[in-house]
Amino acid sequence: MKIKRRVKIGLAVITSVVLAFSGSRFSNPKSAYAYVGSLGNLISSSVSGDTLTLTVDNGTEPNDDILVLQAVENGILKVDYRPNGVTPSAHTPMIDPNRTWAAVGATINTASDPITITTPLMKAEITKNPVRLTIKKADGTKLLWEPSTGGVFYDGI
Repeated sequence: MKIKRRVKIGLAVITSVVLAFSGSRFSNPKSAYAYVGSLGNLISSSVSGDTLTLTVDNGTEPNDDILVLQAVENGILKVDYRPNGVTPSAHTPMIDPNRTWAAVGATINTASDPITITTPLMKAEITKNPVRLTIKKADGTKLLWEPSTGGVFYDGI
């Protein structure tokens, strides 16, 4: 039972990350994309309910990158990466765009470094300089992490 839960949590996070990134890349072929090697440093953050929105420096590109992390269920984190500030497109949804999520009641702390998003089953840690994501089970077991030397970038992770 524990193994199934761990796999479910880990795969849900990874799947959401990959799907959100893939959708962002192909959502608007006329958009400009960030071409830096990986996410840069945090510029600003905002919280609305279970959602954390990060604005990330991407160097000399015209717009900053946007990274939106939402605790959509107790053990599932939806991640939407918008390189160069590209807006989401209804033309290539990877996750049902009409899906509404009930409030999870995640605790989001933007004052700490790393920033944390905590639910009873998981904890997400996001370092600020550079922005890097680590997902852990509630017991501290790492499920997904990015090294400081790289991670999320304009066409993959």
